[in-house]
Amino acid sequence: MSLGVGALACVGAAACTSLLGDLPGGTLLDAGSDVSTADGGQDGTAPGDSGTDTGSPVADTGAHPGDGEAGPPACGPGTCAGCCDQNGKCIAAPVDAGVCGFGGNACATCTGAATCADGLCLGCSAPVTILSNATNDTSVAGFPSAIAVSGTNIVVGANGSSGGVGLAFIFTPSGSTWALSATLSPGAACQQFGSSVAISGSVAMVSALEGITPVVFEYNQVGSSWFNGQTILAPATDAGYGDPPVVVLQGSTALIGSGTGLAPPAVYALSGSTWALQGTLTPGEPIPNIYSGATLALDGDTAVVGVTSTNTQGETAHWADVFVRSGTTWTQQASLAPLGIAANNNPHFQFSLSISGDTLSMAWNEGAYVYKRTGTTWTQQPTTQDAGLDIVPVPYDGVFGASSAATPGGILVGDTAGFNGGTAFLYGLTSTGWQQVTLQPYDDAGAGGPLNYGASVARSGNLAVVASPGSTQYVPDGAFEVYTCSP
Repeated sequence: MSLGVGALACVGAAACTSLLGDLPGGTLLDAGSDVSTADGGQDGTAPGDSGTDTGSPVADTGAHPGDGEAGPPACGPGTCAGCCDQNGKCIAAPVDAGVCGFGGNACATCTGAATCADGLCLGCSAPVTILSNATNDTSVAGFPSAIAVSGTNIVVGANGSSGGVGLAFIFTPSGSTWALSATLSPGAACQQFGSSVAISGSVAMVSALEGITPVVFEYNQVGSSWFNGQTILAPATDAGYGDPPVVVLQGSTALIGSGTGLAPPAVYALSGSTWALQGTLTPGEPIPNIYSGATLALDGDTAVVGVTSTNTQGETAHWADVFVRSGTTWTQQASLAPLGIAANNNPHFQFSLSISGDTLSMAWNEGAYVYKRTGTTWTQQPTTQDAGLDIVPVPYDGVFGASSAATPGGILVGDTAGFNGGTAFLYGLTSTGWQQVTLQPYDDAGAGGPLNYGASVARSGNLAVVASPGSTQYVPDGAFEVYTCSP
């Protein structure tokens, strides 16, 4: 027997008679004809059911999911200006304290030092400062020459250590600070080991020179220990120029660029336990004097390669080539030359790239340009921060973009001259445009800050890491700082 709207589930006719009133002959009328009853009889003719089926299913009368009528559209981008709660309800923005979101994204609860800024949880905690003496190595120098983070592992290069051979260090959380977990050294006679570092999960990579040959060393984590793995040769045409390669790593893909830019970057893919060459990313522009690969970014099946070209007047143009992978084949998808960035001959020009999903940023001396991908098309995005097309740091000092890293909705940019010793800026995309959080560096015992703070930055989840390789009388071998940030 089917149950219509407002029906009662009964056991036996007598029980229902006492609730519904006497029906002729004490018989229950079956109001539906859709589903057979649990006792195996047909609807309206179940054992003990003496009536015949007299009606059709009860008509839908309400606008609820499953009642035959279309309900309200699902909460999400395009249907909600605020945020969507866990029940799919659109919550208007701005909303009550503790709930934050805009544009149909999921509602979030801001934690730690982050506050809701125009629909985005934005902010960073006070940093944890790690000085070079935390390496427990008296030969340490050039610390940190490069830095990368993945999960709870931070890898730090020190390419001047051990008399110029170089070292790298792994740091992991220890209570309220970060402690040395492992020291990485090259398996052969090298120079400038630690000039570039990368880490993803339990795999770390460190670049160096082996004689005149640029190489990348792989290390694998087993338990709490790290072991030497494969040695990968960088682009061959770079040999003899004295510049270690640049390495970026994500999952089973490694992108290795020429330190000089004289050779196109190479993509290596992990096959079993071996890193094998998958392809090279050659710029498609038929322009002379092209240098590519000294600046790189990687996210999933998208790689971004920084390209420069110098004309006969000594002016240098800068742009980014985007490559995408289908299967094992890489093809160029776009060449992005920002509006507003002109050829220049600035010897202190800074240029860095970062990508997260379909958002790409190009940071340079005077600001950061943001591109958004829709399908296969990249479009430069306007920002409301300065009513222009780029994100400009405040205060502006003309040296910006030494390094950058991206997470969904956020960009971290290093500025090696900010506040006279360097700083870093976190930008978050709110409902009204990009907003800035300034990451103040540590104070060298009142000396006014470190040197070259922001020379290298890294992001993983809510962690933000900023390197300061400059030496002062108070910090002779540099330091790095770890923040907890949103986004």
